[in-house]
Formats: sequence, C-alpha cells, structure tokens
Amino acid sequence: MERWRRIIAEATKISGIGNPPLLHTPLKVLDLRDESLPSLRLLGALTDDAKPLGSVNIKQQEDVVFAVGPEGDWTEGEMAYFARLKFLPVSLGPNILRANTAAIAGLSYIILCTEGV
Repeated sequence: MERWRRIIAEATKISGIGNPPLLHTPLKVLDLRDESLPSLRLLGALTDDAKPLGSVNIKQQEDVVFAVGPEGDWTEGEMAYFARLKFLPVSLGPNILRANTAAIAGLSYIILCTEGV
C-alpha cells in the first residue's frame, strides 16, 4: 500500500492533477457491497461483451470505481458477482495488458475524462 501511495503522489505531482485517485485497501471481490459503490462501476474484463472504455460516458461522473483483475482475468464466479453488482465490462483495447498497466491506463483515461467535474 505504501508503495502505491508513493506512486500516486509522484504521478499526481508530475501530471499536475488536483484530485489524485483514492487508494483503498484491496478487497476480495466477494467483500464488495452494493451500497458502498458509486453508480458508475467499470470492470476491466477480457470478454466479448466488454465495451471500449472510450465509449462510456464518464465526463458527468464525480465518482467511478474501476476494477482490474489479476493476471489471467477474473473467474466465472467473480464475473457473476460483478454482474449482480451491475459492473459494466470494459475493454482497454485489443492488447492484453498486465494488471498494473491496465489499472494505470484505465485510471489515466478516467481522470482525464473527469477533470473539471
């Protein structure tokens, strides 16, 4: 957690963004609760039904949750749980990214879209 806090702090300084993303303690998927999540819930997923992240209207959102899975993607049970919580499967493009790269790429796009909200 401390390593990620330092990365966020440095990236925030370098990029000049005013509101850095919040880092929460990692949770097991089954520990997620509907009432604690914002209305826009994005799930980085390697599925055929995943929409391109760029096609999602993020601009009007103040809070967004973006879940990125482990190397090899989510299990069927995790995918079913995310579906029950109304997460929207999104794609970051045709290439499969490492989990940490996918998190950075997705959050970077979300931050750019929500600046000024």
